[in-house]
Amino acid sequence: MCTQKISNQVMDENILSVTRVLIVDDHPIIQQGLTHLINQEDDMRVCGAAANVKSAVKQIEAHRPRVVIVDLSLPGDSGLRLIRYICQQWVDVRPIVVSSYDAAIYAMLARHEGAMAYICKQDAAEEVVAAIRTVLNGQHYLSRTASIESALWAR
Repeated sequence: MCTQKISNQVMDENILSVTRVLIVDDHPIIQQGLTHLINQEDDMRVCGAAANVKSAVKQIEAHRPRVVIVDLSLPGDSGLRLIRYICQQWVDVRPIVVSSYDAAIYAMLARHEGAMAYICKQDAAEEVVAAIRTVLNGQHYLSRTASIESALWAR
């Protein structure tokens, strides 16, 4: 009995140390790819996925993720609106954008709405994990492609 209690306590502590990540993208292949990538990390787990804003809000309420990965282009509503809503309702949730839009204006708009990171879908997969780790430390993250585009746009 005592051993069971200790092993349950260790299991609970391990569960608490895992960062829960929610993916919001309307493309199943992106959801599955990100899930596979993130779940390879010992300290991260995808807790759910949503294809639109309404479903995303329900998933956030149900799973209380620490990080939400958001595509800007979602059916029926905008990923930017979702980011704004997340930041208003759940101040401890870290929004990260993963988008096919590589123009600097989108990265700036996302940051203005409260996104902690912006990654272009054409960037290396490792950038997603790097961005998650960076925002969990309270810092912003801009992918290489977005950084280059932002620098060129600012000129």
